[in-house]
Amino acid sequence: ALYGILGFYSVYHAYKGLVTGNMGLSARYMIIQGVVLVYMFLAMLTPGSSFNGYMSLKKAKESDAPVADFYYGWVIVEATLWVLNMLLVGYALYLVLVNRRAGRPSGTSPTSRASQASEPSLPHASVMPKNSIARHA
Repeated sequence: ALYGILGFYSVYHAYKGLVTGNMGLSARYMIIQGVVLVYMFLAMLTPGSSFNGYMSLKKAKESDAPVADFYYGWVIVEATLWVLNMLLVGYALYLVLVNRRAGRPSGTSPTSRASQASEPSLPHASVMPKNSIARHA
């Protein structure tokens, strides 16, 4: 569960960092996902209690259990899924690295966003006739 929470936490920082142009947030994403990438590599390679890396193949092949064939197949599937996940995270890291340097698109500076947010959506009451104020309230 902690692994998933860490993933969502870092993706939030990447998204917010890219949208706002905050290099610190996108750097935090890259650091966290770098650590996660190392964990994924270890999970793909080594045998463990809650994951079966490629090093579990020998143990699975030598097993005399009735489900040995399933275990062997599952080790291959699980380790391959870790590899695919590593490729996906690596590609996402690459995209964040490239796009965080691109800067903001034109017209999306923090000052233009703040001025848009502070503008009222309805005309000012002093401009509107008195009888129309009730309709817009």
